[in-house]
Amino acid sequence: PLIVKNDLKTPSTSASNEVNKPSSSSEKPSSSDQKMIASAVDHWAASWSKQNMNAYYAHYAKDFITPSGMNRKAWMDDRRARIEGKKTITVTLSAINIKVNGNTASVKFKQRYQSGVFNANTRKTLLMIKQDGKWLIKQESTG
Repeated sequence: PLIVKNDLKTPSTSASNEVNKPSSSSEKPSSSDQKMIASAVDHWAASWSKQNMNAYYAHYAKDFITPSGMNRKAWMDDRRARIEGKKTITVTLSAINIKVNGNTASVKFKQRYQSGVFNANTRKTLLMIKQDGKWLIKQESTG
């Protein structure tokens, strides 16, 4: 599992991930793409945990589909308000499954989010797109 923790007093990051490659596919994704996507997801979770908003936003595609049709600036402001200033944030990802289809990919995983007394366990899907040689989040959903 990927465990990323940020404690403002003693920052620490521990990252490893499990990537389950698709068992059958007519088009074999390159292991390079699999590794790039896994790395992008790792860095996304790490930037979130470290409350590094510029790095966090950089993981989203230019044409990211925001939740509830919110405009991008409103979404960014909302994310900043929810992330910045927390004493600690720990994001743990497990059961990561990556399916690549050309320049798009679906990444499904279990996410555990902890901050103070708040804990949430959810299933999440990131739809990713390769733009300018980087894998970026086009859309995210929970459930």
